[in-house]
Amino acid sequence: MNQALPEPSDQSDGDYRMAFCPRVLLTLVIREVADEHIFVAECPEIPGCVSQGKTLGDAAANIRRAVRPCLSVMFAGDSRSS
Repeated sequence: MNQALPEPSDQSDGDYRMAFCPRVLLTLVIREVADEHIFVAECPEIPGCVSQGKTLGDAAANIRRAVRPCLSVMFAGDSRSS
C-alpha cells in the first residue's frame, strides 16, 4: 500500500497525527485488508481502539473519531478501580 493520507478537511481538528493535546501524539496504524476491500485502523496506545473504512481516508477519519470515546472508557475504568 503506497497511498498518502488525504489532507484534513476544514472541519477536521488538525492533522492525522491526532494531536488532541499539545503534549500527546498518538500513533495511527492503517492496514489494507485486500480480500475484504477495507482498511483497518488502530491506535496502538489505546487497547481495543480499532475502526475501519472503505477508503484510507474513511479509516483515518473513523479512528480519529473513535479515540476520544476509547480514552473515556479507558479512564473511566481507572477511576472505578481507585
